Amino acid sequence: MDQMNRRDFVKAAVAAAAACACISCPLSSEALAGPGAGGTIDVGTLTDYPTDGTISNKFLSRRIAVIRNGGKIYATTAICTHKQSVLKINGNEFVCPKHGSHFSIDGTATHGPAKNSLVRFEITKNDAGHLIVNTAKSFPEKSWSDPASFVSVT
Repeated sequence: MDQMNRRDFVKAAVAAAAACACISCPLSSEALAGPGAGGTIDVGTLTDYPTDGTISNKFLSRRIAVIRNGGKIYATTAICTHKQSVLKINGNEFVCPKHGSHFSIDGTATHGPAKNSLVRFEITKNDAGHLIVNTAKSFPEKSWSDPASFVSVT
């Protein structure tokens, strides 16, 4: 049997490790939304988001951000679409502390390396007037006009 040199061994080991990682930890809604993914989160009432331009960071530990913008309230993932780092809020944008990607208040990638926009989650207002985010239902940018992806503020 031929002997493998060190370089070929390392390449094979890295490939095997990557394959195992992909099999055992696929990117899912849980990876995007974090703890409690697939569940619901009460994010308060309309009065908790008094003006357009409001970004709530109260739910970053749950890896979501709640935004009021353009007469709508919506919830986005707070995970960078490049390498899945938790985003920071800087004024009216999201910034990835790991590689410097920027996202606008609506979730659109504005500065790379990230190329994809943030997903939004289903949000509804219950009978008690509370906003409920469902992280099991997500909307990519092309579906942001879906009425389930926002609550109108009127």
